[in-house]
Amino acid sequence: MDVNLFNQEFVITDRVADPAQCCQFRAPTAISIAALRAAKLNFALLANNHQKDFGNQAAADTLASLEAAGIPSAGASQDVSQFWQPRIIQVPGKPLRIAVLAIMRSESAGPLYSERARSYTEGPPWINAVQEKCLVEPSSVCGKLLRLRLHAARRTVLKAGGVALSILAIHWGNAQKKGAALREDCLGPFMPHHLPFFNFVKEVLSSSALAIDLFVVSHPHHFQAYQTVAGKPVLNSLGQFLDDFQTPKDVGVSLCPLSSRVGMHYELRFDCNPTRHACKMQSLHMRPTFISNYTVNFAPPHIMQPALSRHQRTTESIGGVLPERRQDRL
Repeated sequence: MDVNLFNQEFVITDRVADPAQCCQFRAPTAISIAALRAAKLNFALLANNHQKDFGNQAAADTLASLEAAGIPSAGASQDVSQFWQPRIIQVPGKPLRIAVLAIMRSESAGPLYSERARSYTEGPPWINAVQEKCLVEPSSVCGKLLRLRLHAARRTVLKAGGVALSILAIHWGNAQKKGAALREDCLGPFMPHHLPFFNFVKEVLSSSALAIDLFVVSHPHHFQAYQTVAGKPVLNSLGQFLDDFQTPKDVGVSLCPLSSRVGMHYELRFDCNPTRHACKMQSLHMRPTFISNYTVNFAPPHIMQPALSRHQRTTESIGGVLPERRQDRL
């Protein structure tokens, strides 16, 4: 595997102790880096609602630890000049480069004007955070600013000589749903309450000027349907891929069945032309991943088969086509 992207919803720091209550996440430096290397995870997405759980210094520790370990990241920056800039990396051992821009919907951090939500744009470090209004209302002031930032990021890529693959990752959605809203959310990613988000996805992926090749979505804590929009792959929330997280009863949060310790590992293969700065997806394998005793494994049959059935059902419910199902993957 050339590049393994992962959504890192914890800070890497030795500066603080574990919290006494949910939901703040941290891990010691040595253990974190060893685990990431063992799992061959080599590109961190940091634009999410847990990067400021322990304040600016712990967030800065995260960036420093990843950098020292040679693990590039996107979505957070210690240098204000890199704020809202894509991370461009060379694919190891190949004459290819990719660009990743990661952003988060600030409401994922709680009430819009809460201290926690404000902290994301108060640095250093700075987190690429944007209000939901900016995503779904293109004519609003902040909607126009967001789109200017996306085009500025594209200009940065072009000035750097171009890339073969351009990725936009967004942390959005709401895991805290109950009743009908929860059941609806379990069925697929773009039901009515997701429609404005879908319009944004369609807008940016249809833009030849932005030239985004792959859209990655995270946050709802349960894997959702795979789909293509404007001919581009959209990888919706991948679930609890590297997480033994169990929802505390006092939080009042309900998650979809199979969510607690099951995620979906997506393996995409691209045919890339480094001269033309272009990649075309050749294949996509989706495998249920199961967490047991903090060890990541491909799921056992009694978990794998229901997970595959659910993923196939949700994908087909929104018009997706899965040409092949095997024992362990779609």
